[in-house]
Amino acid sequence: RVHGDFTSMASGWPVCVAVLQTDGEPPTVTEGHERMVAAAREAAAAGAHVLVLPEMYFGGYGSGNDSIRATAVENRWPDLVVEAARLCGIAVVACGPLLCPELGADAVTNSALFVDADGTILSRYNKTHLYSEYEREIFTDGAASSLRVFSWRGISVAMLICMDIEYPEVSRVLALQGAQIAFAPTALCVRGNINKLIPHAVVPTRAMENHFFLAWSNFAGHSVDKRLEYLGECCIV
Repeated sequence: RVHGDFTSMASGWPVCVAVLQTDGEPPTVTEGHERMVAAAREAAAAGAHVLVLPEMYFGGYGSGNDSIRATAVENRWPDLVVEAARLCGIAVVACGPLLCPELGADAVTNSALFVDADGTILSRYNKTHLYSEYEREIFTDGAASSLRVFSWRGISVAMLICMDIEYPEVSRVLALQGAQIAFAPTALCVRGNINKLIPHAVVPTRAMENHFFLAWSNFAGHSVDKRLEYLGECCIV
């Protein structure tokens, strides 16, 4: 786990952020909930105001298409995030599959929720840039209208998911809306040395060129089916 203090002269600051780097995907929603509560308690005890979980923390890429869709239909994980935030007194950024009927009768999106410490869901973001045919077989692209800034503690906040960070236009849209801090759940795999450029070069560049703080949370270890090896390397810039 990485903790970072973001400090500004504006109201609502400083903000202490924690990102969770788990050793592999949680194999079930129930186990994911247990790990989330433990991490939220630890982060809150350390003084963090928000905990950021990796992409598809609930559902998991390694669980297969049918299981991901079942997780979306069950729609249990958002209530568990609300419960954990209230219980631990900390905001949580969590990610998983959700149904999105406005995009189609059977549409499932790869979505992030920002849940405040009192359990209020302040925002939902649907990933707009899907990675490869694998993701497109499961998910529907989020609408551009999903890219929006919201207020938390008097701070202008935005969310992105994984591949979104690799397109400079996405961060720029949010910066032009006044984003001061962005949270980016991620599930980035090991692929030679090329993917190491994302946390070490791309993420710092996005923060610098848009003049906002950025917290990037990734898995380490393997997917449930052992097919994917995650990079880890969480960072706060």
